Amino acid sequence: MKKIYNKVILSSFLLMGFLSGCGSVANGTKTYSYEYDYKEVEGGLEITGIRYNKKNKVLDITIPNEIRDKKVISIAPNALKDVDIIRHVIMGANIQNIGQEAFSSCDNLVSITFPTEVSMKIGDRAFENTALTSIQISNRIELGKEVYKNCQNVTSIQSNATVYGEDVFVGCQAVTDLTINFIGADSENPKTLDYLFGTIPTTLKTITVTNAATFAENTFANLSSVTSIELPTNRYAKTLPEGLFAESNQLTKITIPFVGQQTYDETNPLADYNYSLAYLFDVADNSLLPTSLKEVVLHPTTTIENVKYGQSVIRPINFSNSATLTTLTLNSGVETIEASAFDGCSALENITLSSSLKRIGKDAFKETKYYTDAAQTKDTLIVLDSWAIGFEASGENHDVQINNSVVSAVSDELFKDNPYITSVRLSNVKTLGNEVFKGATNLKSVDMNLLTDVPASTFEDCTSLTEVNLPRITNVGARAFANNTSLTSMNLSRVTSIAESAFEGCTQLETITISRNLNEVGANAFLNTALSSVECTNINQAAIDALKALVANAEKYATTGNELLTQAINALQLPTEEE
Repeated sequence: MKKIYNKVILSSFLLMGFLSGCGSVANGTKTYSYEYDYKEVEGGLEITGIRYNKKNKVLDITIPNEIRDKKVISIAPNALKDVDIIRHVIMGANIQNIGQEAFSSCDNLVSITFPTEVSMKIGDRAFENTALTSIQISNRIELGKEVYKNCQNVTSIQSNATVYGEDVFVGCQAVTDLTINFIGADSENPKTLDYLFGTIPTTLKTITVTNAATFAENTFANLSSVTSIELPTNRYAKTLPEGLFAESNQLTKITIPFVGQQTYDETNPLADYNYSLAYLFDVADNSLLPTSLKEVVLHPTTTIENVKYGQSVIRPINFSNSATLTTLTLNSGVETIEASAFDGCSALENITLSSSLKRIGKDAFKETKYYTDAAQTKDTLIVLDSWAIGFEASGENHDVQINNSVVSAVSDELFKDNPYITSVRLSNVKTLGNEVFKGATNLKSVDMNLLTDVPASTFEDCTSLTEVNLPRITNVGARAFANNTSLTSMNLSRVTSIAESAFEGCTQLETITISRNLNEVGANAFLNTALSSVECTNINQAAIDALKALVANAEKYATTGNELLTQAINALQLPTEEE
């Protein structure tokens, strides 16, 4: 048997500084004298035992990288078992294998520092019955069975191991925080949480899973103390099985990639959102969710090779009737919230919207606490982030004037059939939902100087509308201004597209201003109007002649559809003389 004498002179405080990376210097020194027994094995040397000064009450050791120019690659089974004065261990950079029970029953061992760039296997019960207070494992380590058995002082586990043996953390009954890459033997074989712990600690409060693709049914079921669970992002998670959180009735917060089993597959991303939170908790509907559940966070969507993964649409089935939910965070990637999406969410008051949100459906938040609290103030916009999501009329004021410079988007049907508003000035609005002002019969004036797209039926049946200031619009949707019987003129100088029936039934519309930007006009766009004057900017003489023909035949145009207007638009595509 060969041995090496290894003498180190270090301050206890200095060694701790080295372990933590702070490099502090201490007053006084302490000498630890110890030597390793070792033997040659294939590829290098293996530590088989240790000898030390019996007068030492504690021992802080470093496993050397080399001994006599040979790499130290392993620690034999039982090599340091029952050495109860070992306190701190720094593993050498060449260690590849730690044998079973190598440090078993080192009663005072409180910390181990592993090299970060070395693949390593740790044998069964290697660190059982030690005084470790935390466990940190890098992404190249394979753990055997019961490696940390009965480490009763461990409160925190952070692990990226590649393999987990059964009951690897059995008896770690003080753990409060678990961060782990997956739950199972390996990434392809998911297990329930008790696979790792045997009996799950009643102290466990938070669980974070960083990159698991799949989960076993009931992975987090029947957790009596856990209050927060965070699942991986959409880059990793592929499926969430039914009953994932069943009977975990202390959960207050979950962070999930999507609601339901699977929102995408390789050929059909974003395919299916027809699941509810109830599905994950294995209850009949959201009204039966644990009363403890207060907060849900949706991870951002992820784009990989131009394919978007995650949940982009929120539907009523996902969250409706989640009566105890108070806080919701929709991270980037959510683009649509459907109508009545949060019906029955009567406690929901803290809401963070996705920065990528493009549409909010009618009354999506109307039954939330946020909305009902805001609705106490009448005749003003209800605003969430930069979205106008509601308006509650007092019924007493028939001349409501909306003036807001903060709102940049408006939800669907916000003022539909509203008889009270007379004027709207939204100077920062760039996005309108569907049919926002349809049927607002007393609306007389509109001013939205940043709006570029007017969706279908936005101002349909606004029979009192006479003043329209939309200087930047480029697209006018189908029936966007249909039956605006008081409208006499319209500036369309930046418009490139006018959809079918956009101005149909505007019986007083006499004058429009267009330019050569216009390249598409739908059927019946100006049917049944009083069009008699077309003002043209930046166009050539051929276009003007064609448009004059349109005006001269306005009566004929009203009965024949848009044939003449189409001829005029075709003329607009001719080059100018300068070109």
